[in-house]
Amino acid sequence: MKKYLMYHCTPFIVAAVLCLIPIVFGLITITSLRGLSLLLFLPALLLLLGVDSVIKAWTKGNVNYVWIIEALVVGVILITWRFAL
Repeated sequence: MKKYLMYHCTPFIVAAVLCLIPIVFGLITITSLRGLSLLLFLPALLLLLGVDSVIKAWTKGNVNYVWIIEALVVGVILITWRFAL
């Protein structure tokens, strides 16, 4: 079965890559307060990758369903986070 680029580049994978950026900078500056970003973003990274694999297994790798489910979940997270602030 041929895997499309959109299968590997889902909204949760993009969010996980965005979580990886503060983790790397936190590891570089571990002695300062930025080292705390490792504690904040590492669980988010692992959760995003885990939920992404569960969704892909649940939808049997159907790219359309994966994107619809993950885009809706990311949208809900962003909207609720915006109103929580």
